Amino acid sequence: MAVKMPVPSPQPSPALFFETINAFQSSVALKAAIELDLFTAISEGAHSAGELARRCKASERGVRVLCDYLVVLGFLTKDQQRYGSTPDSATFLVRTSPAYLGDTTGFLCSTDAMRNYDDLTEVVRNGRRLEESTIAPESPLWVEFARSMSGFMMLPAELIAARLGAAQGPKWKVLDIAAGHGIFGITIARQNPNAEIVALDWPAVLEVAKENAAKFGVAARHRTIAG
Repeated sequence: MAVKMPVPSPQPSPALFFETINAFQSSVALKAAIELDLFTAISEGAHSAGELARRCKASERGVRVLCDYLVVLGFLTKDQQRYGSTPDSATFLVRTSPAYLGDTTGFLCSTDAMRNYDDLTEVVRNGRRLEESTIAPESPLWVEFARSMSGFMMLPAELIAARLGAAQGPKWKVLDIAAGHGIFGITIARQNPNAEIVALDWPAVLEVAKENAAKFGVAARHRTIAG
């Protein structure tokens, strides 16, 4: 008769604790690489620490340490002393890529956004909401959001417009509530030459939507209402 041997339980490990407690290091390292335009430099042919340092106007030692850390994180590859981009990095972190996401750090890693979590212990202890200054109509954070997140929303906007059948050209009048960057309404207008878009948001944020409407050639069919 076969005897089923007990499966040994895994030993407790502090790995998850250290990964989580140090996660901010990964965020700031990636933000620094984006601000230095490191991934774009690699795409343009700079691969050694020296070449990258000259291209990014940074110290060679600093670039080498940063690149090595990005290799560990999985954003870069390294062969001998030459660095390369991964497929993901080349797609989303090279400034000239149509899928570039680097601008999102302007909002996601902004001081205003991050300081809301400075005293999370007390927020949880008291059961109150996070700092409310970010939802004020005049908060510059939302203008930064509109500028930073436009590129990130392009693909979802394209998919939504396609799902709605915008390209079939029906005569639509679309109310884009909380329009922000305006990309969702603008994309519908781009796919549908008969669509008119009305964007509703705070006045300062709508200026970004107007810029994007002009950029994508639909300003004549795009108007705004300040809410």
